[in-house]
Amino acid sequence: MDKLTPQGAEGRDLTVRFRGYDRREVNDLVTALSAKVIELSGQVEAAQMDLARQKDMEGHMNAALLEAQKSAEQTRSEARAEADRILAEARTRIFEERKSASERLNDLRWEIENLRQDKKRFVQDFQNLLGKYISEMAEHERHAVVALPEEADASTA
Repeated sequence: MDKLTPQGAEGRDLTVRFRGYDRREVNDLVTALSAKVIELSGQVEAAQMDLARQKDMEGHMNAALLEAQKSAEQTRSEARAEADRILAEARTRIFEERKSASERLNDLRWEIENLRQDKKRFVQDFQNLLGKYISEMAEHERHAVVALPEEADASTA
């Protein structure tokens, strides 16, 4: 038997047999079945085309999704690199600030120690000066006491 198509089934002549089916009814049925097969074939073809479009769209969507994932990963990678760079800069600045503060602290400690030494020298020099003045005043008083009797003689004369 040849390959059956809807068009071939519609025009096909059947052998007439004794006490067979009504030829007109059979032809009407074959025509209706042929039309239904044509309709279903069109639906199958449309569904296949729609499926092909859907697969094509799925391929495009998968490609877009992969591109979006690559882009997101690249953005994350760049963000991590930027964060690492910022952290490294911050750590460097902290180190430099600590170093500078430590140097300033050492300078201040040295300056405080120098000021303490200067104070100590000043106090020592001041005490020496006061001692000298006290000695000179005591010496001056001794001379003044000695000079008083002479002044008394001069006033009687």
